[in-house]
Parts: sequence; C-alpha cells; structure tokens
Amino acid sequence: MSSKPFKSQASSSRVVSSAFGVPAGAFGNAAFGSPQAFSTVSSFPLSYVYEPLDLGGVTEPNVVVALKNLQKKNGTTKTKALEDLLAYISSEPVRRAGVEDPLLEAWIKLYPRASIDSSRRVRQLAHTLHGDISSSSGKRFAKHMPKSVGAWLAGLQDNDRIVSRAAQGALEKVFPSEDKQKTVWKVFQQPILDYCRDAVLKQSVQTLSDERTASPDDAEAKYARVIGTAILTVASALDILPADDLGIQRESYREFFQTKGILDLAGHGDSFVRKAVYRLVLSGIKKQVLAAFDMTMISTYLIQEALHIDQTGSVYDYVKILAQLTAVYPEVWTEYYTGSGKKSALKRLCQFLRKGSQGGPSDFWNQIAAILQRLPLEVLRPDPENEGGPVPLEDATSPTTAMLAAIHDGIVKKEEHRSNRSEGWRTYVGAVDFATRSEPNLDKVRVILKVSVLPIIEQYIKPSAEGTRWTISTPDQDEICADALRLVLDRAPDLFEQTWRRLSLLLLQELQMSHPEQSKDHTKSQDAGALMAKRWYSLQAGILGDTLSEKLRSVFTETSASEIRSIVEVLRVRNGKPYSAAAALDFATGLAPESTIKQSDSKEVILGFAKSDLPKLLLSPSSSYLINLLNTLKDEQGICDTYQVSIKALADAPDSVTKFKTLQSLVSSPWIGREGISNDLVAIVKKALQLALRGNKDRWHLVTAAIGNRSTPSDVSDEILSTMVESLSIEGTEAGALRGLDLVAGQDEAVFKHFSSSPKGATLLSRLLFLTESSNMELSQEARRLSNLVWDALSKERGLEVAKSSMFEIIQKGIDAADPNSLSVASLLSEATHLFREASDDDKPTVAKALLPNASSWTKALEPFLCRRPDSSLALTNPLGGAINFVKGSTELEEAVARDSTGYSSALRMAWFVTELCTFSNIFDFITADHRSSTCRNLAIFIMLATDSIGIPQPDGLWLQTDSVSEMEPLNLVGQAQSVLASWINNPSLSDKTFVESAQTDLLASSQGISSTAYYSARAYAAITSELEDLPRISSTQSDEAYLQAVRDFSNPIYTAACFIGVIDSKLALRICNKLVADLTGLRIADMPVEGLHQLVLLNISIRKLDDYTQIPQPRLVFFVRHMVSQLRDNRIALEVVTEIHKALAVMLPQVKEVYESFWERLIDTIVDGWFAAAIKNLSDISSLHASLRLCAILQALSVEEESNDDLKDSWTEKRSAIVDHLVKIMKLQAGKLYPLLSSIELMPFL
Repeated sequence: MSSKPFKSQASSSRVVSSAFGVPAGAFGNAAFGSPQAFSTVSSFPLSYVYEPLDLGGVTEPNVVVALKNLQKKNGTTKTKALEDLLAYISSEPVRRAGVEDPLLEAWIKLYPRASIDSSRRVRQLAHTLHGDISSSSGKRFAKHMPKSVGAWLAGLQDNDRIVSRAAQGALEKVFPSEDKQKTVWKVFQQPILDYCRDAVLKQSVQTLSDERTASPDDAEAKYARVIGTAILTVASALDILPADDLGIQRESYREFFQTKGILDLAGHGDSFVRKAVYRLVLSGIKKQVLAAFDMTMISTYLIQEALHIDQTGSVYDYVKILAQLTAVYPEVWTEYYTGSGKKSALKRLCQFLRKGSQGGPSDFWNQIAAILQRLPLEVLRPDPENEGGPVPLEDATSPTTAMLAAIHDGIVKKEEHRSNRSEGWRTYVGAVDFATRSEPNLDKVRVILKVSVLPIIEQYIKPSAEGTRWTISTPDQDEICADALRLVLDRAPDLFEQTWRRLSLLLLQELQMSHPEQSKDHTKSQDAGALMAKRWYSLQAGILGDTLSEKLRSVFTETSASEIRSIVEVLRVRNGKPYSAAAALDFATGLAPESTIKQSDSKEVILGFAKSDLPKLLLSPSSSYLINLLNTLKDEQGICDTYQVSIKALADAPDSVTKFKTLQSLVSSPWIGREGISNDLVAIVKKALQLALRGNKDRWHLVTAAIGNRSTPSDVSDEILSTMVESLSIEGTEAGALRGLDLVAGQDEAVFKHFSSSPKGATLLSRLLFLTESSNMELSQEARRLSNLVWDALSKERGLEVAKSSMFEIIQKGIDAADPNSLSVASLLSEATHLFREASDDDKPTVAKALLPNASSWTKALEPFLCRRPDSSLALTNPLGGAINFVKGSTELEEAVARDSTGYSSALRMAWFVTELCTFSNIFDFITADHRSSTCRNLAIFIMLATDSIGIPQPDGLWLQTDSVSEMEPLNLVGQAQSVLASWINNPSLSDKTFVESAQTDLLASSQGISSTAYYSARAYAAITSELEDLPRISSTQSDEAYLQAVRDFSNPIYTAACFIGVIDSKLALRICNKLVADLTGLRIADMPVEGLHQLVLLNISIRKLDDYTQIPQPRLVFFVRHMVSQLRDNRIALEVVTEIHKALAVMLPQVKEVYESFWERLIDTIVDGWFAAAIKNLSDISSLHASLRLCAILQALSVEEESNDDLKDSWTEKRSAIVDHLVKIMKLQAGKLYPLLSSIELMPFL
C-alpha cells in the first residue's frame, strides 16, 4: 500500500453532503456540480473483450492475485477472488486507512462486467464489494460514480432477488436515506441513460459472452438479463423521479424510446425482457414522454406483433400496458394500426383472447374487461376485406360474436387455471354487455344473446354432455348465471319471456318423466331433477328481487302456478316416490315465495296438498323435502294440525330407516319448540336416547338432532345431557353415553360447552375422570379426551378460576364420600398435585386449604369407626394397656359404611390422599396452624384405627380385605402415614410448632370419658407424644400431688391413663408406683372392682415409666405379691382384673425371687386353674392368655436361677406336668392364636 498518510476518514454522509451542495469541493463541483461534466465520459464497455488492467500500483500482492483471478472465466475462481477482496476490505488496516487509489481504479473497470456475470454468486458478491469499496473510499469515489452508477442501479433490477437485494444493500450503505438515493437518480440521469443505451443497442450475445467458454443458453440468458435490467433501470428512473426533475433529460428519454431496437424487444423470446419493455412503456405513458412519439411504432410492436406471440411469463404486464394504452391512446387500435385482413386488430385480439390467461393471475381477466370497455367500436366493425367470407368461429355472424367466442374459448381452454375462470366468466358477461350496448340493431342483439348467453342459462338449468363448454364450474356460478339472465331481460324482454316459458316446460318435463323407483338410474334421475329445480328457483328469486314490469312479473306468476299444479299432481299420483318433485315444491316455496306461496292460486294448491296428502307421504323418499315444506308453511293456518297428525303417523309406523330419517328431520325443525307439539317429539327423542345408550347407534342421529336444534327447549337439552351423564355410572351404558357426548361435542360445540360450564359440568367431569380408570382401554382413552374438552370448556366459558373451583369440588367430594363410582385416590392425587404445582406462591395457601380436608370432613369420615368398642385383645399392643376395658359400647358398627369399588372407606381414602399429597409436595407448609393441628390430630387417630384393623382384621373395618393388593396397600399406607406424621412433628423447616401442642391438647381433652373416641384420642395423644424428639413435651399445669391424687379419681380412667403416659417422668412414676402398690395391697378388689382395675391399669403404665424397678422397696413388693395372689383365688374377680394382676406380677416377681413364701405354689395353681377354666368354657381372650403365659414364662425362668428360693423351684417342679397338660388343651382350642403368643414369650422350648 502507499506510504502516504491517510489524512481524513471519509464517510458516506460527507460524500453525499459535499456532492449535493454542502461545502463545495472536488466531489461537489467536478462530479455532481453539473450534468455536463459527464457528457465527455465514455461508457465503460460491458464486452468481455477489454484492455488488460494495469495493477502495478496495487501494493498488496494478495489483492493483485485476487484481481487477476476476477478476470478469469471460471465462476468459482471469480467467487473466491471476490470473497478474498471482501475479507481484505473489511480488515482493520483498510477500514482505518481506506482503499488505495490503484485498487479503486482497477475495481471501477472490473465492476460493470462482474455485475452482469452469468454466476448469481459473482453478481451478488460484486455488488456487496462495490458498496464496501464505495463506503471505504469516501470522497475519492465521487469521480468514479459516472462509470459505475449505471451498473450499480441496474443491479437493483436483477431478476434474481438475492442479487437485487445485495445491490440495494450496497446502495443503502453509501446513501442510507431515500432522499439521497433519489438524488443519485436525479444527478446521474445521463450516465444512467448512456449505460442503458450501450447495453441495449451496442451489446449483443456475442459481445457479452465468449462463445468458447459459455454455452448458447447461458449466453442468451446473460444477454436477456443485461438488456432487461437496462430497460428496467430507465423505467425505474421515470417512476422514481418527478416530472419536473427530468429536466433537460426529457428529450434523452424520448430518444431512448424512439430507438427502434427498444420496442422491437416487445416480442423478445425471454419474458423478463418483454416485461421490462412493457413496464418502460407504462412508465413513459405516466410521465408523458410518449406524447410526441411515433404511435404507429407502438401500435405495430405492442399490438400487431405482440398480440399473436406467446406471452407466458409476461402476460399480466402485457395486458396492463394494453389497458393503459387503450385508455390513454385508443387510436393505437385504429388510426395508427397498420395491419389488415388476417392481421387486423380484431383478429389479433381474438387470437390473444383465445389463449386465455396463459398462466397469469385471475386479474388478467379484469384487465381484459378494462380493455374491452375502452376499445374503439371501429375494431368491432366488419373487415371490408373479409366481408362475405366464411367466419371460422362457432355460430359467429359478426366480429362481436367472434370476439365473444374467443373470450369463451380462452376461459374453457384446458390449460386455463380453475381459480381464474370465475373472473373469466364475469369478464365474458361484461363483454356481452359491452357488445349488446354497442349494437344498435335489436335483431343482432338477439342473435348475440342467443349465441353467447342463452347456452349458459340452459346448461346451468339442465346440464348436458353436449353443452359442457358452457358449464360454469365456479363457486359463484349462481351469481354469474343470474347476471347473464338479467342481461337477456334488459336487452331483449321478449326473448327472455320466450326462453323462460320454454325452460319452465323443460323443468316440468324433467320432473314428470323422471325414472321410477325400479330403475337403476332412479337416484341419478331424481337428483338431477332436484338440482334443476333448485337452480331454476334460485334464478327466479334473484330476478324477482329486481324492479320488474307487471308484464314480466306475470310471466313468473303464470309459470310458477303451472309448475306447482303439475308438481303436486306428480306427488299424488306417484305417492311421493319421485323426490325430485318434492324438492321442486320445497325450493319453490322456500326460494321463490313471491311467485308461489304469496300468490293466491299457488298458495291454495300448496296448502291443500300439505293438509290432505303430505302426512301420508312422510314415509316416502320425499320425506325430508316434505318436512322442509312444513317448516316453510309453519305460520299458515291449519299446518299445526297437519304436523301433529304427521308425528302420530310416524310414531305408529313400523321401524325403518325412512321413518327415523323423517323423525330426525322433524326433530331438527322449529316445531320441537312449539307448545302442544314439543311433548310428542321430546317423548320420541327420550325413547331413542334409551335405545342409543344400550347400543343402538342409529338412534343417536335423532338425539343429536334434538340437541343441535336451536328451537329445542333448554330444559329438554339439559335433561338429555343429564341422562347421558348419569348413564356414565350405569353398567352397560358407559360406552353409549361416551359416544353420545362425543357426538354432541363434535356436532354442536356451543351446546357442549354450555352444559360443561353449568353446575352439572362438574358432575360430568367427575364421571369422565372415573371412567379414565377403566380397564377397557378404549373407554379410558375416550373418557380422557372428553374430560379434557370439559376442562377446556369450563376454563374458556367461565374462567380458569371457576374451572379450578369445579375441580376442587370434585376432589373434595371424592375424598369426603365413597361409593362404587368414586374416583380412585390415585386420580384425585394426580389432579390435586397438578392444581397445587400450577398455583402461584400467592395462591398456594388458598389451593392448599381447598385441597386438604378440614376437621368436619375428618370427623364425618372417622365417626363410624370411633363409635365401635375396640377388641380387648388390643390391650397387648398399645401403651394404654388394660384401659381398653373401661370403654363401653358395642363391638359392631351402628350402620353400614359406604365404600368405593375397591372396598375402601372414606376415612382410608382421606388418609391416603393426605399422606400421599403431603409426601410428594410441601402443601402442609401453606395451611394455617389450626388446619395443621386438625390434620395432625385426625391422621394420628386414623393410624390408631388402621393399626388395630391390621392387628385384628374385621369384616367391616376401614377396608375390605378382598385380595392381596387390598391388604398390602393399607399396610404400606400406615407406615407412610406414620412417617409423614413424624416429619410434621420434627420438621425443622416449620418455624411455628404450636400446631403440635395444639393437637396434643385437643387429643388429651378428647380423652375424657369412657367412649371409643376417648380411647383412640388417648392413644393418638400417646403416639404423638412418643414422636417428640427435640420439642418439649406438653407441659402440665398439675402438680405431682395432683397426679398422686388422680390415682384415686376413678371418673376418667382413660384420660388419667393418657396423662400418665404423656406427662409423668421416672421420678414421679416411682412415687405413683409406691402409692399404688400400697393402696392395692390393702384393697379387696372383688368388693371394689372398678377402683381395683383402675389402679392396676395405672400401676402397669407407671411401671413402664420407671428407669429402675428395684427402687420399690422389697418388703412392700412382698406384701403386694402375697395380697394379689390371694385376690386371684377369689372367683368373683373379673378376667380383665386377673389379666392386669398377671401383668403387674410379671414385673415384680423377679424382685422377690429370693423370698421364701407359700404364695409361689398358690400362684402357679391359680394360673393352671385359669387355663382349666378357659379350656372348659372355650374362652378366647387373647390378652388374658398372653398375660398368664407371660407370667408362666417368668416363673419358669426364675425356677432355674440359682438365686431363686427353693419354694419356687419345688412348686414349679411339682406343677410342671399340670402346666404342660393344660397348655396342650388350650393349644387344641386356640392353636392359631396361641402359637404366636407362645413364640413371643419363649415358652416353646419349655413345652
């Protein structure tokens, strides 16, 4: 690069400001100052032949290599060279210092050729690089603008969008605003014209491409692109610049137009070139640069020559320029047109029209219509040179009909796109309108209408194979045919009347001669007649809406009256079998009432037929049309009676497809909402509903017709849908109900959404969710899909919050109540988890409150099981021990417990739901302290009940044990519930633990009394207390003396036992034990059984609280044991008292084993006697047996210890045989219960 320092960084803004009059400098005065400055600048040739470049001044070797490669022929090499140059220009040193002048000059010479290269990629990169070099060069680029601006702006017109966008991007980079870009077009008009003139007039296929390296096709494509972009550049200059800015260059534009070679390109073989020429002419017309132009040349090239060539790819641009020329210079068709004979304007135009739109858009025909509206009438005059000669057009008797025939041929041409035919037929009708308005001779007008319009009407009314060319197969055929018929009516009323009466007779002939039912073409014939009638009366309705004379109206009235009489006669004679006649009667009254039912003669005939004949024909093939007729006549006098007679006749008729189709039509009619008729139809619908629910699929059409009918009373629709919902829970009708709901949802979404969003929608959603659990996969999937529809309906119709409320209601109902149709807990958990997770942090407390059951729900669920006295055997497994014996009540449930399909009670479902939900979410953290306390308290009670059910299965417990799965799930649930309860109590994340103390307090308070509720509350209290780890145990306001006093308070034994379990410590327990031992030693229990049992229970509880049994004085224990043994010999003592004595002795005997006493033998005797009594009486009190067996095991163990006294050893040895005998007897009676007890107390080795 040059070592000359770079003094200032140029920018595009400075370039433009300097060039366009801001500080005058070299760029402003020499370059942009005056257009004359460019008059001596020769256009740089685009030819591939050029002088070698002088690259000696370029300092960067890699750049030199890239520039040389850019001059080579291979496109890939050029692409690589341009990419290297782009990388160089964008490098940091170049961006700072700018492009050196030798490189700039070399590029200006290379750019025009690179911008027209055959390779799209080369052209794209060339424009991009040009923009970068221009921006980097700054003001130094100004002097090079004349040499490059033509190629630059021509790049904007490239037929490849990627290339044109690259050129546009380069231009916007240097001249970012539209005003600056417009200034470029203005200031450089002459260089632009010079470039374009050189490209169009001086260049050829041979000069632009080297035939040695370029294929003929590539060379032709390059040439077409170059001249096309050049012409479009001139057109763009005319479009962009206002007329005043053309200035002295206006004459240059005219010269450009007058060049013969320009317009000669209007017939070029490349559509891109043709479109460029058409746009140029269009722009010239708009800017009036053609005012003094040779119109003969334009007429020759753009009309005479261009009309007969293939215009594929340019046809739309061509017809637009033709429309503009015809509007501004209509003389080009007449005065300046030089052709004649076969080259006459009309012949050329017909040739063009006969080709159709040639792949153009539908607007092609609108442009043709615009041309025809402005076409000079002389064009349609007969050609003198061809008068008297044959015209090779179908039925053509004049130039006008020849033109119309050409348009018609273009429309029906096989290659014509279907989407264009609608506009084509409209243009055709408009052309007929233009032709008939232009023709003063009425006879010729009639001929034109007969030849060009009537075939359309006849083919529309009665299609035939011979007239397929006149078939208008477009969506708007009715409107087009009506417009065509109006044209006949306006131009030749007499011809219209003649034609109308003839077509009326044609319609009647079709209906009267339709094929009988036995014919194989019966259906085809009837459908054709029905279609003919529909089109006939549709046309009539369209015409009757216009303003008509009385004479013409009488034509419609007369023909309609004749038609009605004939149609009714056909229906009567043929017993309604030709349903095309019934269709005609239906269409006549429905579509054209002005000429039928509103005319007295026709009305009398129609009503007479409806009242006397119609009910008898409702089972004929015409039934659906006859029902439509009844609906049309619904406001006429006496029709209501006809309807009732019709319903009765149908109801009494044997079942058939026709009967139910007719009933469906009746149910779909407005009559279902009429008083007096509604009840009869609704009864039919309800009967059909019951059959449909039980599998008769054909009856659903009747049901859905009633629901979809807007006239059906809302209470009837609701009742039908409610019946479907109820059937979802009835075995055998679930599939039918799902099908019905699916049909309703698919047929009438509004009705389904309305019902789903009603209060009954929650029931529907619940039933559907229940069915999603069905083992029938098909039912399950269908129910899931419908439940999603219901949820969407609830969300959209009543809002998401209402939908959530409905789901809360479903979940709460599913928890609170249990029945065979209850949703499974797994489904409830799934929905609840989704609702909770989707809720925001602000809404979660509300959601948690709605999901977790409250205290009243728990109470209702647990109450049936808390009213039953627990089995006394449970004393073995709970800390309250013998306190269970104070509970009063029946061991049977007061009433049957409701259960779900798996046998689970609502209490178990509730506990399961709470346990799972709290295990897998943090919902417990979001409820209030009171709610936590209630949940904690009731779950603890449930655990106690469930534990008892596991220990002693009951046929009416919390669950029914039907199979292994049902047994294992509750077992797992109890373990999981215990874990959840422990996690709540000891959860370190819960800062507020007052709910635990509250739950303990409430449970302890509920322990008062001798009910089952008190008992289980005390046990739950004991369970929670045992789970406390770091938390302080519940404090008591009572003193130690108060607890000592409570020993003699026999009013609340369960409450006292609970207090002893939860409050007293080892020290206090020792004092209580001493007091109880002392009190019991002097108590005659047989005389005071309640007091004795109470104190024994408290003693056994207190003993378990002791850290060391030996702290009780031995003498006191000896007196106690001696007294208790003596009490055991009293036969008046109850079994539960004996059990508690045995428990106490089992703990105390090891402390007196060294004492010699006679009570050892007496004690063994009492045990053996007890077993003897149990064997005789077949007693099965497990708690008593366990206590005696455990005591026996203690005695056996003590008998073998060295420290034990000889009295004990001798007594045991002596009584051993009796002990074994009685144990064997008991085992025979209670083997299943006794074996695990023997194992647990280690007596089996002894046996």
